[in-house]
Amino acid sequence: MISMSEYSILIEDNSRIFLVKKISFDKKKRKLIIFKYKQDNSYEVPAKDIVLDEIKLEDKKVDKLEIQFSHEDFWSFLIKKYNILSIEDFIISAIDYYDIKNYDHLNIFLESFNSDFTYYKVVDKDKVYLNPKDIVSKILNNLDIKKQKANLSKDFIRALNDNHNSDNVDWAKYNEQITQIINYLAGEKKYSRTFIESVKYALGANNYFEILSLLKSFGVFNKNFEPLYSLLNLDNDFPYSDSQIKDNASKDLESKSFLEAFTIDDEETYDFDDAFTIKREGDVYLLSVHITNFSSFFLDNSIFTEKAKEIINTIYVPSGNFDLYSKKMIESISLVSGKLRPVLSINFKIENFEIISHEIEESIIKVKENYTYSRFQSLIPDNLNYEFLDSFTEILNNKRLKNADFKFFNQEINIKLNNKNNIIINELPQINSRRIVSELMILANFYFSKFFIENSVPAIFRSQKKSDNLEISIIDDNPPFCFHRKVSPVEISSQVEKHSGLGLDSYLQITSPVRRYLDSINMRQISFFLQKNEILFTKDDLDKHLSIVLPKLSSVKDKSKKVYKLWALKYLSQENHNEISGYIYAKLKDKYIIFFNKFNFFDSVDRVNCKNSYEKDDFIQLYFDDIDYQNLQLINLKD
Repeated sequence: MISMSEYSILIEDNSRIFLVKKISFDKKKRKLIIFKYKQDNSYEVPAKDIVLDEIKLEDKKVDKLEIQFSHEDFWSFLIKKYNILSIEDFIISAIDYYDIKNYDHLNIFLESFNSDFTYYKVVDKDKVYLNPKDIVSKILNNLDIKKQKANLSKDFIRALNDNHNSDNVDWAKYNEQITQIINYLAGEKKYSRTFIESVKYALGANNYFEILSLLKSFGVFNKNFEPLYSLLNLDNDFPYSDSQIKDNASKDLESKSFLEAFTIDDEETYDFDDAFTIKREGDVYLLSVHITNFSSFFLDNSIFTEKAKEIINTIYVPSGNFDLYSKKMIESISLVSGKLRPVLSINFKIENFEIISHEIEESIIKVKENYTYSRFQSLIPDNLNYEFLDSFTEILNNKRLKNADFKFFNQEINIKLNNKNNIIINELPQINSRRIVSELMILANFYFSKFFIENSVPAIFRSQKKSDNLEISIIDDNPPFCFHRKVSPVEISSQVEKHSGLGLDSYLQITSPVRRYLDSINMRQISFFLQKNEILFTKDDLDKHLSIVLPKLSSVKDKSKKVYKLWALKYLSQENHNEISGYIYAKLKDKYIIFFNKFNFFDSVDRVNCKNSYEKDDFIQLYFDDIDYQNLQLINLKD
């Protein structure tokens, strides 16, 4: 056993100080062979690491538990005279201050010094820097916060273990711990691996779905929560309260004349943007398309538009949409049955299925009925006005498509929850009522664009150059669907250009101001012009606005696709599927891009995982082992 009295040298190693014994010295290499105090392994260190050659102390063992060093007291003593001193002076001062008499005692002090970075630190390998008072206060505060977090983490794990009493737990106080779990489930890296392992152990679960389901059942998360929403910064928190929202159906509306109208939407719709009025006078049909107009209800630069400017477009989710406005606000501005609402109306006179005149005005309507698509479809055969709408929009569609790049559109896929909270994926039927609404919206948007142009009023237009190299493949599935390749992008700007995709000379969107923020800008612009014959937003104003909004719009589209794919994957898991089929959209060097037409999302498979070779438009049947919800991927996908 090595004699303790021989340990009389101090070295610096990686900003720490050690008591060592010198065994030998290589003059050529200028290296020392040393033993660290109470260690049996030898080390080779440079001679320059020696910070104190010889310390003479007693060779006496002490009980480590009986000795405690107050670094705060020693630091307070030193900081009165120094802010930096040599390691040699620092150690001698410590020996004097603590009355250190033996090597064991000194080694315990060094161990304590090496593990504490609150009061001082080693700099330049031979000096000890004393942290200033403000830095020490900050470090101590951070350590206190870290200790509180550690205690909260322990309490959180105890609460999970005691899950029978989870209803009585105030989960809100565990925000830091819940954020770590969300980061883990969302595939982020900002979490403590040790803490997450403790959570898994407490829950008795390793699987993503099991962990999330159990935390929902305990009340840690609400039933509609998904980690992806948090990752994408999606929520329904608004910077205003319900009490700040006034009723849009005010007394002054009730004293004015109004038109009766109806809406046609999906069963789940609650944000009604548009409505219709249709009646016949002799051989002429009077058709009005009404767009909700909340321009005078709140301003564009108000607190009510802050959220709308961030989310840009409503993101649809089976368990509850992410809206531009709060539910209370939507109730006040959407075209709800039985309520009076101010609207922008475009009124058409139609004879022999030709538009003979039109006008745009502000008006008031009262919606008599919020029809669903299926309900309205059933009414068409027994209502001459509705039969006219059916025939008129069919003619509109045929005329428009003669000049349009795109003549075939895929059947829409709808994901929703049934009354048992099970996920259902349906192909929306291509019924006439859907075509009626679609064509009337396109018609209204086109005529609104003409109004802006003819009156030299700046607007936000949409355009699409002709897709000269367009490739179209119609896939004979049930139902058939179409691939469009080499498509010209849709442009959004204050410039007027053709929309070749729709087959129109000009186009903008104004018909969904509750669901699309840019529509509300056009709505406010035309409403202001109709009232005052003045321009609210200049072209420069709109260009500046678009420079901020368009990058967000691209991000929102990506978020919407990810949310949709999450629910499609959840459906595959719900149905215990481990196979999925689709068609090859693109053939790349190392992978195939596949469109899963039954679920309406794209994914890829590595070509090395495929036994067969495929070409564009080929059918492919694939198998997978599991679903990675953190990265929205099918694991080990192969044919």
